[in-house]
Amino acid sequence: YIIKILTLATVLKESTKNSPGIAIFSSNEFFYGIVGNSQKCKKRIKNLVEQKKWIFGIHINGYIPKKFYIPEFIYFILCPDKKSEKLNISQEIIPWTAELFVKTNEKDIFDLKKIWDILIVSRISIIKRFDLSLSIIEELINLKPEIKINIFATYSSFDKKEYDYVKSLSSRLRELLKANISLNLIDTGLFGMFPISNDDIIEFIAKSKSVLISSQLEGGPRVLGEAASLNVPIFVCSDIKSNLNPFF
Repeated sequence: YIIKILTLATVLKESTKNSPGIAIFSSNEFFYGIVGNSQKCKKRIKNLVEQKKWIFGIHINGYIPKKFYIPEFIYFILCPDKKSEKLNISQEIIPWTAELFVKTNEKDIFDLKKIWDILIVSRISIIKRFDLSLSIIEELINLKPEIKINIFATYSSFDKKEYDYVKSLSSRLRELLKANISLNLIDTGLFGMFPISNDDIIEFIAKSKSVLISSQLEGGPRVLGEAASLNVPIFVCSDIKSNLNPFF
């Protein structure tokens, strides 16, 4: 279970002999996923905290349950100002910024060669408006056939509504393979689990000239914060509802 936990969480600091590691879960992962709903996971996390090997926090994004409990072994909360006033919790609340998600002191990450014109990291769902992303890509290919686009998209075959949405786009997705498109589709099967390491995503962003986000509603989105930390331009829709709207 702990292996699954650490692949879900963003590791802000690795554990060393002299000090504990710091990892942060998204609120979706904690409230609705295996992390917050498995007694085995909770017990394992609590043991790691008691052994002073790890410090755990939660990044408040997405939907918060009307009734929720954050156990004492969660040490801190990263939260946008507009949501912090609604929380009645004992943990320290830290306003989250883009820099928290990227080790910007690693200068090499800024010097990586740009390979892709556009990067898309998304779940294939209606709320993410993935069909809009496809329409934008198709138009760009018509205007500039040599454009290079890197797509990492997940979906769950266990979610009938989401899977039907994916199937409705399948012929358009197949057409993309004829262009300079790197198309990576991953069936997660588990809510809240993005099966690509955070370090890999950061590297893909650093190797891209821009990031495209077509979502209608986002808790963060984290990829926007990561791109901002790496000085990579971001294209978002003007009507996006996001916890980062105050920074636009």
